Amino acid sequence: MTERVPDSGGFGEAAGYSRAVRQGDLVAVSATAALDGGVVLHPGDAYAQTKHALVVALAAAAELGAGIDRVLRTRLL
Repeated sequence: MTERVPDSGGFGEAAGYSRAVRQGDLVAVSATAALDGGVVLHPGDAYAQTKHALVVALAAAAELGAGIDRVLRTRLL
């Protein structure tokens, strides 16, 4: 069974994009960036942007009942 976490930014409906997908014991989290409503957060601060993006990615995995140990991959933009 495949479970999905929809994108909260509206792109999901337009393009069929999901923030995270779970297939069995594996979770893929995709295209996570430090954005809020299309606005870049923490301009010029790569550490803060990365931290924010990882928080978003791990929250999506948690919605599927998975911790970091079950994440197959993630991509940060």
